[in-house]
Amino acid sequence: MTMIGIKNMTRYNAFKAKCQGYSHKSTGMSCQDAVEAIFGNFESGGSFAICAAADGHGSPKYFRCDTGAEIAVKIAVDSVKRFIAYQRQSQSYTDSIYSCEALSEDNFTKLLKDVSAHIVAKWIDEIKKHWISVPCTEEEKLIFEAQYPNQSVDDIDVNVAKIYGTTLIFGALTDEYTFAVQCGDGAVCIISEEGEAFIPEETVDDNQIGSMANSLSSSNCLNLFKYYFSENKPKAMIFVSDGVIESYGGNEGKDFLNFCVKVVEQYEKDYEQAQGFLEDWLPKLSEKGSEDDMSVVGVYGNYEL
Repeated sequence: MTMIGIKNMTRYNAFKAKCQGYSHKSTGMSCQDAVEAIFGNFESGGSFAICAAADGHGSPKYFRCDTGAEIAVKIAVDSVKRFIAYQRQSQSYTDSIYSCEALSEDNFTKLLKDVSAHIVAKWIDEIKKHWISVPCTEEEKLIFEAQYPNQSVDDIDVNVAKIYGTTLIFGALTDEYTFAVQCGDGAVCIISEEGEAFIPEETVDDNQIGSMANSLSSSNCLNLFKYYFSENKPKAMIFVSDGVIESYGGNEGKDFLNFCVKVVEQYEKDYEQAQGFLEDWLPKLSEKGSEDDMSVVGVYGNYEL
């Protein structure tokens, strides 16, 4: 991945990695995490970096959650790019679904909730299309019959959102602001320009316990989103799935924060070497830690004087 930048402006880069959980290997369960990230410059001026992470719920009721997670991150990244481009009044993006208000400390919850609502609506549309266009396999039919005994796979009222259920974290770094939006478990880590790492209190939900994680499949999911916003330029922003944060659960979270700082430092020094390290480390972390799927995605900036 090549660094993109413009002189006297913020330059960004991004990284991502994921692996199948150690406990999933013996059962043949696929990796149900998904990550995506992009970065670049707008034609109208300004740089950006966007990333997203999703974690499919994994239990039999959510037997297409891996697909649900993949669809969620792709929609989130595209929607955020359109939103921040519209914020810059780019001529290339004229989506009327977005407010013409400039994102600020005063209105970020309202505007980011609008973006979240668009992502959820688009996600539901896309998973319905997938459900119709990709017929259930014989194995999926057996799972469906066991989990939804009073319905048929051909029933138009099937709760598709439940079948594709997933968490979602998404956000962006721009030259003007930083934001992160979270629905469900996992964690957001912000590293300040001075190198201080922290988990924004605004994204923490103490009710995220095991199978009780908030979900895009929840009927009231828009009330479950958490929003972080800052006009400060951080050094980096990292999203991880719950498998990672649970594996670094000790030392009051300091081990997790140190992990995030070291990962970014390595990418700044040698991108390819850092990518190799992360892809090698995540399976080991899963085996030593939570045994769950592991996913990490991040964006970081270099600030010219």
